[in-house]
Amino acid sequence: MVKMAGETEFELKNAFEHIDRLAYQIGPRLAGTRGEQMAAEYIADKFREYGMETELQVFKFRKRSSMAKASGAIYLVALFATLLFPPLESLVIWALALAAGWVARWLIPVAESRNIVARKTVKDPKGKIALTAHYDTAPCLRARRLHIYRRFAIRPVLGLLTLLLILRPILQIQPWWAIWGMAAALLLPACISPFVTLSGEVSPGADDNASGVAVMLECARVLASDPHLDRELICVAFGAEEQGLAGSRDVAEGGLLRNALVLNLDTLGHENRLAVVEGNGIFRRTRTDRGMNTALEGLMRGEGLEPAYIWAAISSHDHLPLVRRGIRATTLSSASPLRGALDRFVGKLIGRPNAAVWIHAHIHTTGDLPDMISPDNIEHAGRIVINFVRSFR
Repeated sequence: MVKMAGETEFELKNAFEHIDRLAYQIGPRLAGTRGEQMAAEYIADKFREYGMETELQVFKFRKRSSMAKASGAIYLVALFATLLFPPLESLVIWALALAAGWVARWLIPVAESRNIVARKTVKDPKGKIALTAHYDTAPCLRARRLHIYRRFAIRPVLGLLTLLLILRPILQIQPWWAIWGMAAALLLPACISPFVTLSGEVSPGADDNASGVAVMLECARVLASDPHLDRELICVAFGAEEQGLAGSRDVAEGGLLRNALVLNLDTLGHENRLAVVEGNGIFRRTRTDRGMNTALEGLMRGEGLEPAYIWAAISSHDHLPLVRRGIRATTLSSASPLRGALDRFVGKLIGRPNAAVWIHAHIHTTGDLPDMISPDNIEHAGRIVINFVRSFR
């Protein structure tokens, strides 16, 4: 795209200053902690510095790990009860456990996070476009395969055990202890996962997702000073993304992004390959906006890049609550060109050759530091985002 008079350019140095500030100086930004609040204040100050109307919107959320532990403990107790009690009593106990597992999540104490919303208004806008990125970071994982297994297995295995308990008194299943043992072998790892997969540390989150926030901030600086911008620009830094997309869910329930085009930025720094998230999920599948994806593909080619698409099998992104509310949205990310055996297996299973199970090995670890980030990716991403905002209709 030809640069017009009065337009400023994306500065890589500025983006890395944001990354260093968030990942090194502030560090871990677990939702609800002082670190997350410091990051929110820093981001808000930058938006104000760029002349954007800025506000912090506080919302409540419940910690994802606490909800998983509560439901896991309930299912474990009920599982062993189904071995000890007669068929009908076991079925009643299991039904109560499923209900209690659902109710327990609402009994977890709430914490506070905040979304930072910045606006650049123009006279007679021809539309509304939004850039979004989450700024909180995740608890570090160990036993990652067990964590992945839980994400895959918990719902199908709960369904399988429920079916077996319904059939047990009807078919007089014998010997029950053998059937129970096979079901327990599937369910036990999923139930204990929340207790053993969290290390107690929190990631500094340079790539996930200081990289996305940095690109959003630097693009906001460029676009807020653009005299030719003909659409309202909204930037949203989401809090508590790692807690079940709590920040974007809060925004989706309001009217802020209604009728907007939303480009979400998440984990942009991996290797030297930007990628568009085509969709998410295994059992409940959600596609991103095809028109926006095609436009991003063209802009990637304009940067001399080979476009890549990924289907995030178990990873969630902040576009999901928006897309499910009818808002046009997609996510720009990055991905390795190498695919593992599990990626290929899941891809065949769900009919998505580009399926990715765990896209980045370094995320949700203490090793997610700024020196892991590709400067080329950040620079390409910045130009792509700016050109997207200026050109996509």
